Parts: sequence; C-alpha cells; structure tokens
Amino acid sequence: DQHTRATYNNKTSERWLSSRLDLLGAAIAGSAALFSTQLVLSSSSNNDDDSNFASVAGISLSYAISVTGTLQFVIRSFAQVESAMNSCERVFYYTEQIPQEAAMVTEEKIPPNWPDKGSITLSNLKMKYRDDTPLVLKGLNVNISGGER
Repeated sequence: DQHTRATYNNKTSERWLSSRLDLLGAAIAGSAALFSTQLVLSSSSNNDDDSNFASVAGISLSYAISVTGTLQFVIRSFAQVESAMNSCERVFYYTEQIPQEAAMVTEEKIPPNWPDKGSITLSNLKMKYRDDTPLVLKGLNVNISGGER
C-alpha cells in the first residue's frame, strides 16, 4: 500500500532524526559536565573558594540536558512550517501559473443566423491530454448531419 509505505518512511526518518538529535544533546550535556568538572579541578588547585559555582554548574547541566527536547521541537516546527508553505506554493501555482483556457467572449462576430445547418464535421482530429503525452485521438473523421442523434 502506497500510503502505508509513505507513512513508514516518514516515521523512520523521524526516528533517525530523533536519535541524531539525542546524540547531539548528549554531546552537549557531556561537554557541559566535562567543562564544569575541569573548572572545579582547576579552581581547587588554585585554592579558590567559589560557593556559587555548584548552583551555576547545576543549572548549566540542566539547560544542556533540556537542549535535546528543544532541538526536536524546533526541527519539527520548521518541518511543519515548510509543509504548510509547500501547500501554499501549490495553491499559488494552481491559481496563477497554469495555462488558462480561452476567454468566453471573442473578438469575432457570430452571424445572427448561426448555426444555419446544425451539422458537426470533424476532419483529421488529433488530441492528447497534455503537451508531453502521446496522441489519444489520431486522425478522427466524423460528420454528424443536422437533426441526427
């Protein structure tokens, strides 16, 4: 089923992105922990007593851990906005850039007694659905006299 395949691919790519973002968040949290540990070790060798460092280190680790959720939220929000803009782009294309049919009113004047015979004649009619597709009707010749059904 095509719909199931598309949904499966979408969920698989979401899981792949989620694991990569979790890995990035873990690297950021690990770097913050390593930096705060290095700062504690360097300050203890200098006999500096900073009583506020524990609270700053704790909040920096807390923020570093919360980066993972924030990254996933931002990435998903950008994906939703891009999807919405894609649908707006399609609406714009369908309303503005598709070739339109001819106008209802033409410059030619139709005689007042038209049609005088009521017959339809098609000679060597060739038609296709689009410019880039093959011919569907190839040389159709039809003559329908007036009053025929």
